[in-house]
Amino acid sequence: MSFQFILGRAGSGKTHHILNEITDRLKNETKNIIFIVPDQMTFQMEYELVKRQEKKAIINSQVFSFTRLAWKVLQETGGISRIHIGEIGISMILRKIIEEKKEELKVFHHVADRQGFYKELTGLIAEFKGFQVSSDELSSVILQMEQDSSKDHIFIQQKINDIQIVFDAFNTYMKDKYLDSEDYLNLLIQELPKSDYIKDSIIYIDGYYDLAPQERNVVEELMRYCSEVNFSLTIDRPYDDFLPHELNLFYKPALLYQQIKEIALNTMQTIEQPVICHHNFRNQSNDLKYFETNFDNRPVKPSFESDGIKIMSASNRRAEVNGIAKDIINKVRDLGYRYRDIAIFLRNGDSYSHLISTIFHAYEIPIFIEEKRSMLTHPLFTFLQATFDIIQKNWRYESVFNAYKTELVYPFESNRDKNREQLELFENYCIAYGKQGKRWTIEEPWKYRKYRSTEGIDRGITTEELEFEALINSERDLLVKPILTFQSNLKQAKNAREMCVALYEFVESLDISRKLQRLKDDAENRSNLIESKDHEQVWKGFIQLLDECVELIGEEKLSRKTFFEILQTGFQSLQFANVPASLDQVNIADFDHSRLQNVKCAYIIGVNEGVIPRKASEDGLLGDTAREFLQSFGVEVAPTSKHQLFVENFNIYTGINRASHELIISYPLASDDGKSLAPSSLIQRIKSIFPNIHQQFESGDLTFSSVEEQLTSNTNYGTALTNLVSQLQVWSTRETETNMDLWWTLYNVLRENSDSKDKLYKVISSVMYNNVAKDLGEDLSTELYGEELSGSVSRIELFHQCAYAHFARYGLKLQEREIYKFESFDMGQLFHSALTIIGENLLQTGKSWSSLTNSECDELAAKVVDEISPKFQREILLSTNRYMFLKKKMKDVIAKVSSILSQQEHAGKFVPVALEVPFGMGKQLNSYELPIDGKRRMVLNGRIDRIDKATSEKGDYLRILDYKSTKKELKLSDVYYGLALQLLTYLDIAVANSTTLLGKHADPAGILYFHVQNPIVKVKNNIELDEIQDEIFKKFKMNGLLLEDRESNTLMDEALIQDGSSSKIVPIRLKKTGEYMAKYSKTVNPEQYPMMTNYIKQKFTEAGQQIYKGFVEANPYQQKDKIPCTYCSYQSVCQFDANVKGNEYRVLPPLEDSEALQKMIEVVNKDE
Repeated sequence: MSFQFILGRAGSGKTHHILNEITDRLKNETKNIIFIVPDQMTFQMEYELVKRQEKKAIINSQVFSFTRLAWKVLQETGGISRIHIGEIGISMILRKIIEEKKEELKVFHHVADRQGFYKELTGLIAEFKGFQVSSDELSSVILQMEQDSSKDHIFIQQKINDIQIVFDAFNTYMKDKYLDSEDYLNLLIQELPKSDYIKDSIIYIDGYYDLAPQERNVVEELMRYCSEVNFSLTIDRPYDDFLPHELNLFYKPALLYQQIKEIALNTMQTIEQPVICHHNFRNQSNDLKYFETNFDNRPVKPSFESDGIKIMSASNRRAEVNGIAKDIINKVRDLGYRYRDIAIFLRNGDSYSHLISTIFHAYEIPIFIEEKRSMLTHPLFTFLQATFDIIQKNWRYESVFNAYKTELVYPFESNRDKNREQLELFENYCIAYGKQGKRWTIEEPWKYRKYRSTEGIDRGITTEELEFEALINSERDLLVKPILTFQSNLKQAKNAREMCVALYEFVESLDISRKLQRLKDDAENRSNLIESKDHEQVWKGFIQLLDECVELIGEEKLSRKTFFEILQTGFQSLQFANVPASLDQVNIADFDHSRLQNVKCAYIIGVNEGVIPRKASEDGLLGDTAREFLQSFGVEVAPTSKHQLFVENFNIYTGINRASHELIISYPLASDDGKSLAPSSLIQRIKSIFPNIHQQFESGDLTFSSVEEQLTSNTNYGTALTNLVSQLQVWSTRETETNMDLWWTLYNVLRENSDSKDKLYKVISSVMYNNVAKDLGEDLSTELYGEELSGSVSRIELFHQCAYAHFARYGLKLQEREIYKFESFDMGQLFHSALTIIGENLLQTGKSWSSLTNSECDELAAKVVDEISPKFQREILLSTNRYMFLKKKMKDVIAKVSSILSQQEHAGKFVPVALEVPFGMGKQLNSYELPIDGKRRMVLNGRIDRIDKATSEKGDYLRILDYKSTKKELKLSDVYYGLALQLLTYLDIAVANSTTLLGKHADPAGILYFHVQNPIVKVKNNIELDEIQDEIFKKFKMNGLLLEDRESNTLMDEALIQDGSSSKIVPIRLKKTGEYMAKYSKTVNPEQYPMMTNYIKQKFTEAGQQIYKGFVEANPYQQKDKIPCTYCSYQSVCQFDANVKGNEYRVLPPLEDSEALQKMIEVVNKDE
């Protein structure tokens, strides 16, 4: 029995030597030749052997990884008597163990629910098995640590103790019945002596840089029973006499060299002279050869030729990947490369995978990404996760609609577009009605009525509402009935097996297997083979998960919560197996683990500091400190992160020596969020070796690129169109001078192509888009609104705030999604309704506010709020204790307000004469009818909240009082700009209709805002109760605008009868001369008032004219810091952005009341 090393530096032809030797030997050799390589190399080595041999090679030689060799031997010897459990089953077992042992675990029970915990724990179990760590060794370590009186390491001790508990329980669970991948190697070691296939065979081992103890034991057994073992290592020389320093480039393979040689000596092998491969077989470029030789030499020996190596920097990752895509296209198109000759190696795949997929797709470059993708985001597992959450978390909105939106609940034959449309309506309903929790599972059908507060609540149900009720109940049943059945079956299940059956029956009741098959077929029809395979793998993965669950814990009695948690852990372990879609494609591979062969051109991307070289980072479960403790007690485990740094140089060395012709090293200067990124120290090392190295910068912007670069960037229709749009955007801004000749030529070429013309025009129109709405025109506006513009005063106020907001609400009739939430608007509505109902009761019974006592105010408030609260927001005030408390607080507010209204009325003569008075065409009061032009007119309609009357010797006065849940004051500048027209319009209409209201004419007295509140006042010590009440009363002083008429003013507050007095009720303070103090009074003289009403009518008319002209521009006003966009519902529609050209605020200069009044008078006088 003989043993031989095959040694050589990277690219020296070791693998080539092995393949040639196998080829030569197979011509006459009858023994089996076994070629052992890492999993990543097996397919490539099989391919290489088939290429070199005739059919005999396929029969006499085979390529294996250690695990595949174990399968081969165990199939021959019959050593597989136990059931194999994969990563899915292992993670489920570990979940169950953690759940059972949580009382004993000091550390793990705190972190067991952390994302990725079971993946890390599975890896740690595999590591311990691979390094042949025994439970006795862990017990010994724990015992020695317990004897240490130091308290510094209690946490480490607890962690190791937890690991031992879990490790013991896992081994006990697996013993004699199950085995995992690591167990196969132990079985291989046991069964090798029985294998005729192995006996006297010839072994070649290649591609390994280190081996775990378990794998070394396999090599040892192979040496005992095979006629010949050949071991290949990437190393510069034999290390027979000494082990180099840890910082030496070849320390890692040198350590393995000595370990393997020791095994060979112990097994009494005849150790042949090693084969030393000196010639750089791989590198066809002298520069790459020089780089390999001098990579770690100190001092640096520079070379001034570097055609085979390039450095590329980029402004960001997108520009980096885009530059690489262009370079690949040029190589394939102009230099004779095939896509399969090219590979991209990277470490931080999470940062690049999506970019590479997107950009390479645009360049029509076929790729294969060597990465495992989780199945968690597939609709099936999203649906199952949502189902578990629904049951566990009692039908929460998010979980319910996560399930619906997978679309797996809909019947197989249903129309997908219709399903989505109905789901949107259904979701809107559930949000508006607050459908959560037990509301989903009550037996009564859900109801639907189209109202928000008290208005329209007493009318009968409409046909539209009945149809919508049928829709929502049908949608509800799609999910509720199957889940309730599933829930019931789970409750009756006696063990995990029956729970799995219940889950399978639930999935089958929804016909999900057939739906996944349809998704698979659809993907195939679109030639998307990867997606098609994904749907197939998902169903197989789900069935495998159930099978393993039944096999492993089928007879266990589990709680529903534990069952769900075990399955969810299994879900996290499921991954898609990637299959190359074709042979000719660019490989995207992991920098550390890939073993790609025959790479002509290699791109190593993302070469930033902290990535290559990698910065030290501990694994999250065991950690460096615990590893060092175990190693100090003689327990061999994987190296610490610090030790990994020592061999990082070797990892980089092997990683950058994969290309035969070209090597391109690239790095971005900034991350996706704009943070600067430093280039790796490797970049500087390369520059020191090759001072004249070609360096390229990719800005991602073609504006200042050369014509050649601009031409080469347009590799196909998609990239040409994208680049054209980008350049036209730059050109349209006129911010830079750029030569557009090439791009206009490209535009003309694309325009002449019938296949691209339509798409071109659509894209070009987007470039020229400036987010400025075009006028609708008079004809379209008339068709939209009719020849009679009917609407409320608030509608015209909205138009003056922003013309587009008016168009969105009244033209497009867009509505916000209603939410089951009691907002400030609802509170204002409730206050308004409550006070209106109390007022109506007083009018009907002939009572007045002033006649009410405090106790009567309390009783009335409680009664009315109880009566109307169920009518608001679908009984939301009865839904929770929090809302019940809010309802009580609102009773207190209404009681306090009623008491204040009583006191205010008692202080004057004004009393309510009408509440909620409608005006407009055919209503109780006539309204404005304003001609817009010869054939169109505007008719205002609305409802006046409260009209008060007072009588004096001169006659009657009317005032308008409006309840507000927030503090409000009237600025005449807002009237001038058309932002506050409502109450003045109401007063004018009330006075114009006074004969209808009162049977005689009345004069205007003013408008007032009453703040509905229950204020808190700050008081000093020893203050009397009367003083407190007086301070509270002052807080209710009303704002607004009153006419300068002492008689009507006195009728509001009798205190104003005296000169020099100040009102606590209305905004008036008098000088001792009897004149109004302008600073403290909100008044207008009776001669100016008609000018204001005439001005308001003009604002209505002007607004009507602009509306009929079709003016719909987004033109929000700006008044100091105030803009209407702050609370606008249509921002997502108009996309107004003041930083975008063409989007500008309409700045309204601030005006004092006197200035605003004067400007209104000037406008009216000018028009007259």
